Amino acid sequence: MTTMEDEDPGARLVILTAMGRHGDAFIEAAQLGMRSKVEASLACGVSVNTKHSELEWTALHAAAANGHTDVVQLLLDHGADCEILTSKKKTPLALAVQRGHSSIVNVLRGSQKFTADDFVEAARRGDLAKIENMATWGMDVNCTNKYGVSALMFAVDQAHVDIVRYLIGNGASTSGKTRYGSSLWLAAVDKGDPEIVALFLHAGASVTYQDPDDGTTALHVAAARGRADVAVLLVDAGADLSACTEDGDTPYRTAYRNEQLGALTSKGVPLEAILR
Repeated sequence: MTTMEDEDPGARLVILTAMGRHGDAFIEAAQLGMRSKVEASLACGVSVNTKHSELEWTALHAAAANGHTDVVQLLLDHGADCEILTSKKKTPLALAVQRGHSSIVNVLRGSQKFTADDFVEAARRGDLAKIENMATWGMDVNCTNKYGVSALMFAVDQAHVDIVRYLIGNGASTSGKTRYGSSLWLAAVDKGDPEIVALFLHAGASVTYQDPDDGTTALHVAAARGRADVAVLLVDAGADLSACTEDGDTPYRTAYRNEQLGALTSKGVPLEAILR
């Protein structure tokens, strides 16, 4: 957000006010770090969260982007919303981070009180923007809610591929456990979304991992559920077709027991052919 270099800032604010563009004058005063004018606008009833008519920024965006810590604090004290997005989906914090204003980053982060429950709930709802925002604020992507459920667990369970991609890309562990103590990796295979399974594999999920209780591998899980497309991914990644469970069943035998040998891939290939 910029003002015209050949125009006197003070004069421009007077003109905007005379034109009735009080919100724009307020935001541009914040951009310029003119604390007294920002205070005067607030005293006259301008909404602290109003957006610029042309640029879709709030005063908090403008002050944060331009390094005016005192104005940022003033706006926060008047209830400025830290989660409003610009037209390019940027929060005030994101702009401050992008432009290297560390003092403002600290002020903004200190103003927010997100909880792990909020983060995990956003993942359950599929709210990627909320997830990104809270992660930017410093939320641990591996945090769990009061029930022991992580954001990645919910994202996998609800098949929110975009959130799974974001979480894994930002350090979420693919080797964790579900709230019931079972492997999150095997749970992802069980849900059967090929994109999610591919994301786990790319992040290092092991195709040779066996459940310590019964020896089940990811390929056994895919076989039992008839997840033919997932089975292709696993075999291509090096899954052992001869791996046996505690009961001595191979993936092929598991598919046979569960009447899944006839399950087809998206290209019409039967699971039986993949597991032989």
